[in-house]
Amino acid sequence: MTNHVLLLGAPRRFGYIAVPHQLRTVIPAGAVGVYMLLRNNMPFYVGRSDSCIVNRLCGHERLIETSHIVWEPCASAEHAFRLESAWFHILSADGRIENVIHPARPMGNLQGCPFCNKKDVEALMYALTHLR
Repeated sequence: MTNHVLLLGAPRRFGYIAVPHQLRTVIPAGAVGVYMLLRNNMPFYVGRSDSCIVNRLCGHERLIETSHIVWEPCASAEHAFRLESAWFHILSADGRIENVIHPARPMGNLQGCPFCNKKDVEALMYALTHLR
């Protein structure tokens, strides 16, 4: 049986100007996390790194068109996958992002996206409304 932990404490989202030397200064090396690329104050791409988010961002092919980066640290690759999937579904529902491919599962993770299965989404919405 797998236990899932919902992390609500710890650091939340951080936003920075999309300049590699600044990103290397403020984002710790080796941090796992998700990111959102912004252009004109609007998100246009979401992604994640399961090993080192600062390396992923500094070498990102779309960094040149990015004004700011919002990122959030995650406790594990699975946590990052779930958060990236949530951002992907929320932002792609109204056409705000340019991602065309659904986030891939991390290596070794056999569970799919919790937001693609309608029954999982209904269960999640029920649980969240009753946690208030």
